[in-house]
Amino acid sequence: MREGFVRLGDVCTISGGYTPKPSQLFPEGDIPYFKVADMNRIGNEISLCYTDQYLKEARKVFPKGAIVFPKNGGAVATNKKRILAHDAVVDLNTGIAIPRERVDNQYLFYYFQGIDFKCFIKEGTLPVLRTKEIANLPFYFPSLPEQQRIVDILDREFAKIDALKANAERSLQAAKDLFQATLKKELEPKEGWETEKIGAVFEITDFVSNGSFASLRENVKYHNEPNYAVLVRLVDNSNGFDPNKFVYIDEHGYNFLAKSKLFGGELIMCNIGATIGTTFICPNLGMPMSIGPNSLLIRTPNNEFFNYYLQSLSFKKKLKGIIAKTTLEKFNKTQFKELVISFPGEQERKRIVSRLNNLNANSKDLQDNYQKTLTLCDDLKQSLLRKAFNGEL
Repeated sequence: MREGFVRLGDVCTISGGYTPKPSQLFPEGDIPYFKVADMNRIGNEISLCYTDQYLKEARKVFPKGAIVFPKNGGAVATNKKRILAHDAVVDLNTGIAIPRERVDNQYLFYYFQGIDFKCFIKEGTLPVLRTKEIANLPFYFPSLPEQQRIVDILDREFAKIDALKANAERSLQAAKDLFQATLKKELEPKEGWETEKIGAVFEITDFVSNGSFASLRENVKYHNEPNYAVLVRLVDNSNGFDPNKFVYIDEHGYNFLAKSKLFGGELIMCNIGATIGTTFICPNLGMPMSIGPNSLLIRTPNNEFFNYYLQSLSFKKKLKGIIAKTTLEKFNKTQFKELVISFPGEQERKRIVSRLNNLNANSKDLQDNYQKTLTLCDDLKQSLLRKAFNGEL
């Protein structure tokens, strides 16, 4: 093959894996079997080497050094790529790129690091990667010694960038640890603190307090376009209360949800699903608001203080005791009201809030800087990869 720019499909074979029958899989054997879950398990590692399933024989084995990537399902969008550390079988939801003669597998792996798979996803019930389009991408194909020279440069520069990321991550974790240590110290019950059940201190309601599921369906209609009121959901907090992502309800729906109207400053806690126990203080959005499903609306004598209290590790341990282990983790407001908490008087609550606010502001500044560092590092890597595969490195 001539050197220069070629099709990616000219320098590697791209294919899909296959899924063996359960009867063919064993806890030990000669041929490792990797699934997408194995790719996720290893975090930021590049080499795909650990599995708990093996085959004794297989009709199709992929060679050590091949690049593996998610091809079907929700994992496609993660853009994860790995290198096989052994000859192995990979499952049907996984794609394989096998380098051909005179192609350094590390060089090919770096090329794949620069591909954003999101551009090649065919959406549907099951997202699928359009691998034929990937095979048509232009690929810079210099001599083997030149490939290895480029790999050496990328190895060195990526190591520096990863060290910068690791340092930023350590600083962020230290700030988080300091905040949690201070939170624990400040919220440790002391002499003179009151001890009460949550139900005696907090006013608690939720979306379903307004009526049966049937009546809620009939009277509360969701709208994607601006309408009378915002239905405040947990995802809105995650989205930074982006108005472009709000769900609205009409005036009739707002009035029907009379028990869960929001005016700003209330505590909202998730009581079902992956973010169970997450709390935030609802902002005033400048228009009528009501709480959405799957969360509790909480009013307390000092929402700032109790927002911190409900985030503490000691309280989360108590909360864990009432969480039902079903398909989705959940707890109900009746159980929540029975939890016992200890808290200080008003002046001490204000002092604790002042100290925690200062620490929290510092932690958020560090987190913002960390995110900026991550973005900068990712941009630097992509810049290097563009130069490498445009023949400019």
